[in-house]
Amino acid sequence: MKKEQKPMYVIDGEDLDSLLRDIVKSEFAVLEEKLRTPPRILTREEAGQKIGVSKNTISEYIKRGLIPNRGIGHKILVLESDLERIPSKYNRNYYN
Repeated sequence: MKKEQKPMYVIDGEDLDSLLRDIVKSEFAVLEEKLRTPPRILTREEAGQKIGVSKNTISEYIKRGLIPNRGIGHKILVLESDLERIPSKYNRNYYN
């Protein structure tokens, strides 16, 4: 059984340098946008809708330490950015 060979690409140093600079510039632009955007605070219901689970599941995730509770007193609040940190095996539809 013969393996199918994949094409080989040759790139010179200048092209590689330019390509890497473009990639880094693009990634920094994304990061800068995230840093400039104020955090969005969600209720349990909103957080559950974002990732396709119930508000009780959000409470369970908080109990397990998958996401922190950002609320005060008995009010449970979650940062939208914290939802991105939930491992994909728990996540239903939003950040996969």
